[in-house]
Amino acid sequence: PIPGGNVMEALDFVNVTDSDLRILFVIYLVSLFVPGYVHPMPYVFGAQGSAKSSFSRVLRRLVDPSKTEVLIFPKDRQELAQHLSHYYLSFYDNLHSISQDMSDVLCQAITGGGFSKRRLWTDSEDVIFSLKSNVGLNGISLISDNPDLLDRRILFQLERIEEENRKDESELALAFEAARPRILGAIFDAVAGALVLYPSIELTSKFRMADFTKWGAAIAETIGIGQDNFIAAYRRNVNSQNDEVIEGDMIATLIV
Repeated sequence: PIPGGNVMEALDFVNVTDSDLRILFVIYLVSLFVPGYVHPMPYVFGAQGSAKSSFSRVLRRLVDPSKTEVLIFPKDRQELAQHLSHYYLSFYDNLHSISQDMSDVLCQAITGGGFSKRRLWTDSEDVIFSLKSNVGLNGISLISDNPDLLDRRILFQLERIEEENRKDESELALAFEAARPRILGAIFDAVAGALVLYPSIELTSKFRMADFTKWGAAIAETIGIGQDNFIAAYRRNVNSQNDEVIEGDMIATLIV
């Protein structure tokens, strides 16, 4: 890491153009470097060609580098629990739907919980997975209207990149690797500043993800976005989720 960088440089490598989403992306990115509390789940959706997978890879490369940068969503609860126990940030790519059962496991992993399965070749011994993981999902459309999962996520709707604006992936990767030490240095500077400010942050209103809201306000003040701008952007994102659920449901749309 190189000190003195600007965390906003991370936005050069993701297709996030909306002003609110740019604020939320940077705040969420920095917040992941503060462990010990519940982080929201980014849900990235948009048309084909909107660079959803690239969004996921940039976060993983900065926060939790791994050869498996994006994951295929597993078929059963045990495999999902095993995934979530192995990574600090698990990002699942190209989802179409999630069952209520699997959605419940994701909620449990985000807030913290345990999951057990029978140890192989035994009748009564258990393998215990202690889950408290950061999770991200992406897909073309919204894939779950589970209220508990809705309350825990940030929606990132990406626009399709026009052909003339597309960049060569290898060149983008080289540019990112050159920028990564600067971005990480800026993140660490932001975390250090937020740790100082956090005890003095006072919120007039809190969301379901109260700890994230307070840490986000401290980070926003530290990096020059401002607490009020972050809170306003986060509130608008939370309020938009009901609209997105209605638009994605034929019966709800007809009722409206």
